[in-house]
Parts: sequence; structure tokens; C-alpha cells
Amino acid sequence: MLTRKKLLHVMMIVTLLFSGMLILPPEHASANTIAPYAKPSIYPSSSVFSLKANGTTIPVIGYTNEYDYAHFSMSAGTTTIEVTALGLSSISSYSITPQKLNISGSISGNKLTFTIQNDEYLIVKIPGLRALVIAADPGEVGAPSSSGTGIYNVTSAPYNADSSGTNMNTTAFQNAINDAANYAGGQGIVYVPTGVYKVGNLELKSDVALYLQGGSVLRFTGVKSDYTVHWHKDSQNRDVTWWIYTQTGANNVKIYGRGTIDGNGKYAVETNNFASNIIVPMATTNFTFDGPLIRESGSWAVTPARSNDLTFKNMKIFNRFDMGENDGIDVNESQNVWVQHGIGIGLDDPYTTKTWDQATDISRDWPGSPEVVQNVVFDDLISWTYCYGYKVGQGMRQNQSDITFKNSVVYDSSIGIGIHHKWGTGTLTNVTFDNIDIERVSTENDKNRTWALFYVQNGDGWGGGPVNGLNVKNIRVRNQGTTAGKLKGHSDTTMISNIIFDNIVMPASSTPATNLYEMNITDRAYHTPVTILPVQTAEPVEPANLAANPGFETGDSSGWSQWSNAGTSYQIEWGGTHSGNWKLAHENSVAYKSKTSQVRSVPNGNYTLSVWVRSTGGQNALHLYAKNYGSTTELQAVVGSTAYSSWTEFIIPNIPVTNGQVEIGVWSDANVNNWAAFDDFVLSRNYVNNPGFETGNTSGWSEWNNVGGAQTVEWGGTHSGNWKLAHEYSTAYKQKTHQVLSVPNGTYKLSVWFRSTGGQNALHLYAKNYGSSTELQATVGSASVPSWTLYTIDNIPVTNGQIELGIWSDANANNWAAMDDFILIRK
Repeated sequence: MLTRKKLLHVMMIVTLLFSGMLILPPEHASANTIAPYAKPSIYPSSSVFSLKANGTTIPVIGYTNEYDYAHFSMSAGTTTIEVTALGLSSISSYSITPQKLNISGSISGNKLTFTIQNDEYLIVKIPGLRALVIAADPGEVGAPSSSGTGIYNVTSAPYNADSSGTNMNTTAFQNAINDAANYAGGQGIVYVPTGVYKVGNLELKSDVALYLQGGSVLRFTGVKSDYTVHWHKDSQNRDVTWWIYTQTGANNVKIYGRGTIDGNGKYAVETNNFASNIIVPMATTNFTFDGPLIRESGSWAVTPARSNDLTFKNMKIFNRFDMGENDGIDVNESQNVWVQHGIGIGLDDPYTTKTWDQATDISRDWPGSPEVVQNVVFDDLISWTYCYGYKVGQGMRQNQSDITFKNSVVYDSSIGIGIHHKWGTGTLTNVTFDNIDIERVSTENDKNRTWALFYVQNGDGWGGGPVNGLNVKNIRVRNQGTTAGKLKGHSDTTMISNIIFDNIVMPASSTPATNLYEMNITDRAYHTPVTILPVQTAEPVEPANLAANPGFETGDSSGWSQWSNAGTSYQIEWGGTHSGNWKLAHENSVAYKSKTSQVRSVPNGNYTLSVWVRSTGGQNALHLYAKNYGSTTELQAVVGSTAYSSWTEFIIPNIPVTNGQVEIGVWSDANVNNWAAFDDFVLSRNYVNNPGFETGNTSGWSEWNNVGGAQTVEWGGTHSGNWKLAHEYSTAYKQKTHQVLSVPNGTYKLSVWFRSTGGQNALHLYAKNYGSSTELQATVGSASVPSWTLYTIDNIPVTNGQIELGIWSDANANNWAAMDDFILIRK
């Protein structure tokens, strides 16, 4: 009971509070609390950074050449972060991701100071130094006591686990898990105090919660004899274990806390060719992961499979960049999955969904039957990778639907966001990318370096599958990369359809893009019309001929650069042309070398270059060339020393531009009075997908036959490159190889090089469905064609925005025909 004196004292304090006269000391002015965690003894301190949060020292872990990291928890409220660059006398500049937070700091010598208002995952980059990843978790809610009813502390009797990191603790941990599963009062808690614990496989059972106290580490030994081999990764010839997994059919399982789960992947892979999937919710229901830090996975780190109703939040996946196949979380054949507030770092994809079949290596021993992926949400994440920031695929053996990536950031990647339907024939329905901030696209993957790639590839030759419903909205693209964005189905039956791009803001722009060209999505095929919001404009039609001053009709060499080692060995001559009035000539009264060239900026894609030539012959070298197009290989169409008294066309059929430019030109290394003339250069986009089959397969093409497969892609004996298409079978056969392309309306020329044994009932190149019911053909027929010969269909009037092109064979047993270097250009 309050005495009268105490009551008067309380009333006075209340009065002073309301009057504003009572000032609380600073330590009571904010409820903000910082909770650092002890640095585990097995990890080195960073030699590059130190860190303080509100004056509290936070351990910084020295990790890889790319980044170090710090981990702590904080309650809401203003927190002052102080980063010290230990090896510098001063900091010249910095960046802080997410850039959308607009965090601005102050620099004093080698210290960078800034404030945050809430828990955040941040990447601080100072030029010349590795990055510093700051994982500021929200304050723990519901952290258990270390002992008590329903709590099974692994270091207490009867378990007595070794926390020094010296001895194996598998039995102690599994016994604690088993006892927690038998707890009759609800979910039993396995408590792991601060320390380092070597453990083998752990099987989590129904109604078990595994709690990792901040500063604790579960350590994978990397020694195969300590674990059960669950599967073999065929592509790497490597055994893999499910390290910490759920019992089949388990329900109500939880992993939480602020400890670390360490896959020790570099040692395991490089020393023992062995790896782990670190967390494997297998055929489980109601699984929660909240808070622990996962690091150094040697295989896909978190692999939920054939499970439902899963939650992953505050999950930090810190993998390496000097080893591959270390995906972050791959949601496999699971439903109702929520991945919220996390950061994923590693060489391979941090956030994906996948489906397989029972014969796939990873899923051969999964219980049950293959399942779909359905209703998966990735929300409030940061991705840093050499692959895709956020992706559906590559596995599409079963259907996937209702997948959303939202409110997230790509710190760096080779592809910011995308769909890669590579393996399987599953249907993908309703994929959304919403409010994604793509900061950097600075690496390359499979010749792609772009902010967006949506692609049905047909990697296994099964035909691919359709994508129905792609919604890309509220995307901030700060870096679009260097290669073209892709929007490519595989065939007329495996298209990408029902597509919306809404409020896509590209670099250096403050307003949304109004067409796909402005988004740099120029590599397109097999998709239905696209809706672009809030404003849509027509796609620009690029010039049919991208060469400057291609016929020299200016009367001079404007647009071209000239070089010679013997004075002026080049001139623009009147008359005697292929067309028009002027032509280029190389000639000199002494032996000479001469080059005429130009560099063209062009969208990435496939191009064809041609020129008409006349020559006296006798040159040491004379050729048309293309180079510096994203490859070190110079492509040539060789004229050589042969005399050409009449105009003859020379063609480089396929130039795969990946760097936004190409150098084109003609080169002469000639003797006295050798003369060569050039006219009507043409540099045109080649609209054919995979025109020379240099993928080594028929990617981009569809096929039909009546015998079970009469087409192959063959190595060698090509017109150019390494691969060609062939039609052949041991019995009579019919075979069609074709593709349908979306192209601007206009007049086109279609060509292909043929060789054939002859004897076919019918063999021809064709074009149809271009806005007319007439099928146009270039007929090879039954004649033998022993050397590569060009067949052409000219003046194809496309009026409906598309064209089907292909090859048709109606052949007898062992009739063989080869095709290479398809060309479709707009005139």
C-alpha cells in the first residue's frame, strides 16, 4: 500500500511529466536494444572491417574474397552504424544496398557512419575493398529458456554434447530430438547453447523445435563416413547428403534462433568430393524456419521437397563465389510456401522454384510421387549472385503455378529476374515479379548479362512447355546489363502468353518504358502480344540495312574508315557498279594492304553481313569480315585469289552480337595492280533462332515426323561453324523442321545452304503463314547436291507480323540432306 508521502511523490512526477519539466536521462530516451553475438571460435575476425551499432562492438567475420559479414539483432528505433575500414587511412566513396532506402552516411577518415530506423540486411561497398554484409535481425521474440519443462538442452545430462567443436555430437542431438518429439505438452524444444557442434545427419520429427542460440554453430564435417549418402549428383559425379532433414510425414517442425548452420562446403567438396543439402524439409507439413544464418553450402542449401505450408523468414544464406551448384533456397514440388525477409548470396541462384520427375538424380529417393509447385511467395529479399537474382526453373518436369517475387532487391547478378524453362514439358502459370529493384548486372551466365530473361529452352529435347500469365510490374532497372533481354517461347505450342509489363523504369529514365525495345527486350520469339502499362507505343522498326553508306552513293567513303600501308590504295569509283552509281575499289601500282571498315552499334542478336565483289584475282588475301561483336573470333567470307569478272555475293550468315556492336569491313593483302571492287554492303538482323545450330541442338526449332525421329544435329562437315541439321532415316520417312517467328511487317528474304545425297520424293525450303495462304518454296527436289549450295525464297510479303519457315523432306530409306546457316532478313 502506498503511504501518503509516496503518493504525493508519484503525483509530483506525473505533474512534471505532463508539464514537460522532467527530463529523462539519454539511456531511457529510446527503447532501441542491440544484441551482439559472440564470434564463434572457428571463424577469423575480419582484417578489413570493424563495426559498431549504437556504440556496441559487433564481431565481423572474415569470410571470402568477395565479402565479410556481421550479424546481430536490434529492436526498432534509431541505430547508428559505424563501419571502420581497417586498412585505409580514408574512405573516398561508398555505396549502401538497398539503394532504395537512400541511406546517406558521413565519412571521417576511415570511418563511415550512418543510421537505420529498423532491422535491415545491408551490403556496404567501399571501392578497393571486399563488401561488408551487415545482417541486422529483428529482436528475438519467444526465445526459450535454456532449461525447463519441454526443453532439451543438448549440453545437459543425459545428452552432454561437446560444444568445443572437437567431437561428434550426432547421437546426443538425435536423442534430444527424439525426446522432444515424445514431449506430451506440445512442441518440445531442443536447445543449442553458444558453442561449436560437429553433427552428422539429424532427422527432425513432428512437434520438434530446434533452437540455436546466437553464437552457436552446427558444423558439417565434410567427411562422407560421418553421413548417409542420400543421392548422387550426376553432373558433378558427387555424393550428397540431406544433412538436417525432416522425417517423412512430419508435422509442426521449427528451426529458429540466431545461431549458424555451417555446411563447410569448400572443404567437403575440394577435399572429399562430398556435399550437403543443409536443410531439407522432406514430405513435411507446417514447417517454420526463423532466424539462423546458413553458410558455405556445398550443394543446394535449403531444399524443401514435396512439402506444404512452409515459412522461411529472417533467413540469411551466405555462400561462396568460388564454388558452384550452391543455390540458396530451391522450392521443389511444394505448395503454400512463404520466403520472407532474407538475404541470399552465392555463385548460384539464391531464390528459385523447380519441379522434377522420379528419375532425376536429386529426386530418385524422394518419398511419394512428383508434385506441382503452387502458391509460392518470395518477399522482401536481397539477392547477390553470378546467376539469376530471382528465377523459376530450370526444372519444369511438373507444372508450376502462382509464383510471386516481390518487394525485393538484386544487388548483383548476371540475370536480374527470369524464367528458365529448360528441363521438362510442364506448364508454368501465373508468375509475378513485383516491386523489384535491380541495382547491378555485372556478370555473365551462358552468354547472358541482362536484367530480364524469360525463356523456354527445351534443353532436354522434350519440346518444352508453355508459360501462361507473366506479370512484370513496378521494376526499377538501374543497370540493364550488356546483352538483350529475352522473351522467347520454344514453338507455336509452347509459347509465352498473357504478358503484362507495367511501370518498368529503365536506367537514366524517370518515366516507365512504353515498348519492349525501350526495355532492351529485343531477343523475342513465340510469344503472344504484350500489354505495356501505363502507356504503350508501337515497337520501332529498325532499318533493314544497318550498314552506313552501304553503296557509297554519297560519292565518298562517309561512314567508313580507311587504312593502307601504301598510300591511297582505296578509292570511290564511278560506274561499273552492282547498283547505283558508285562503288569502293582497292588497287595500287605497288604491293599493298588495305582495309575499309566501320563499327556499328546494334542491338544484341544474330546478324547477317554480305557484299557484292568483283576482282582481277591474284591477291594474297581478300575477304569480307566481322569482328569485335562480343567474341574474339573473326568471321570471314573469303574471296581469295580467284578472279570474279561479274558481281558475286559473299555472305557471313550468322554473327552472334552480344556486346551491342560489330566491326565490319573488307581486307586486301594484294600484289601490284591487283584490283577488287565492292558494292552494296548489307548488315541485317537475322531473325531465325539458332540459325546455324551452334547450340549443338534444335533449340528454337519445332519438328514433326512420321517415323519417330528423322532429324539430328550433326558435328562437322558444315557450311560454317561446328554443327548442322540433317534429315535421314533407315526407312522411308517424312520430316519437317520449322519455327514460327514474330517479325515486323515488310518484305523478307529467306535462305539456307543445302547438301543432299538426292533421291527424295520432295525436299524444299518453305515459308508460309505470313499473311497469305500461299506457301512459297525453294525446291531442292531429288537432285544430288554434293557441295554446299544456297537456296533462297525472295520477296516474302509479311503482313500479319509473323512467318513460319522450315524444311520439308519426303524421303526414301537412307536419303540424307543437310541444312546449315538459315537466314531471314528484312529487305
